[in-house]
Amino acid sequence: MATEKILFVDDDAQVRRGYHRRLSEEFSLQTAADGMEGLALLETQGPFAVVVADLRMPGMNGIEFLLQVKDRFPDTVRMMLTAYADMETAINAVNEGNVFRFLTKPCPAETLANALKMGIEQYRLITAERELLNKTLKGSIEILSEILGLVSPEAFSQSYRLRHVVRHLASSLHVPHRWHFELAAMLSQIGCVAIPPAILKKVHHGEALNPNEVRMYHSHPQAARKLLEKIPRLDIIARIIENQYAPPRFNGDVQQLSKPDDVVAIGAQILKLALEYDRLAQQGVSPRDAVINLRKRTDEFHPHLLAALHTLPGAEEALHIREVSVLQLQEGMILADDVLSATGLRLASKGLTITAPLLIRLQNYARGIGIKEPILVRVPQNMLSP
Repeated sequence: MATEKILFVDDDAQVRRGYHRRLSEEFSLQTAADGMEGLALLETQGPFAVVVADLRMPGMNGIEFLLQVKDRFPDTVRMMLTAYADMETAINAVNEGNVFRFLTKPCPAETLANALKMGIEQYRLITAERELLNKTLKGSIEILSEILGLVSPEAFSQSYRLRHVVRHLASSLHVPHRWHFELAAMLSQIGCVAIPPAILKKVHHGEALNPNEVRMYHSHPQAARKLLEKIPRLDIIARIIENQYAPPRFNGDVQQLSKPDDVVAIGAQILKLALEYDRLAQQGVSPRDAVINLRKRTDEFHPHLLAALHTLPGAEEALHIREVSVLQLQEGMILADDVLSATGLRLASKGLTITAPLLIRLQNYARGIGIKEPILVRVPQNMLSP
């Protein structure tokens, strides 16, 4: 018996009983009397691999129902079963509801069972492809982040802080496509792998750059796009990162982002605002004063973004100072002071976030040359022991 669930929607109670009698031994089957009940079942008892709808139903017809299924549950394979087998109905069902199969009543049991098996197979292909893409995407991002942590721990720490600000802004505004913006923050500094380490150190230590160094440093967003656009589904994120220093290009409703260009434009503004906030914070400006400073820059940022920034809690509020040994260090902790080797060599600077590569590096030093302990760190609330 197939484990994937199938939903039949038909207003005829006798037909629904017939479905159960003919198919329940071979398939996991549920039924609904109309479109509204069908949508409720999809919402509360899903996922369903296949949904089969009658065309002629009171209130919401089959095409209208399947169109809603397509919008709300795009992975579910949609079929139509009806006695009204005219060509126009079939064309509308396929074009509007992306119907996988169009079957006519009375439909032989063997024909219906074969169609359901094909629908389940199609569902498995859809979900397997999505899972593969998601795992590939997640793995690619993790690898890129680890590379950045090795090349420039300072740049990685900045991306970690940016993610906190961007997540708050996007959540406060209830904007769609939030995952684009959060990933853009995480990967916004990946182009720094193409910048000489000496320039990156000067940037993150607040030292002045000469004009040539400024040009080199400001090329990192373009380098990031070239790296990221080769990865499936990261094209919009790559464009957001490329435009992180660009002038504002979106003044519409932040909750109505219907075009990719709008997503890129508002995403770039969110990222730029987070970068400016982080720059002020790293200069020692308090969260309150940083917000006051930025809210005056109405010509650069969307007013709704500036309003959302006002509710941003200071990063320090969610962190707790702790003294730990090298063995107690964990990924996600933030150094509250420089980490020195036993001979006085600075191994990691104050403000860096502990990453997997940095943790391995410090552990290796501790086993070899030795490290001065305890190490002062800031610990997020969710990492504290109960």
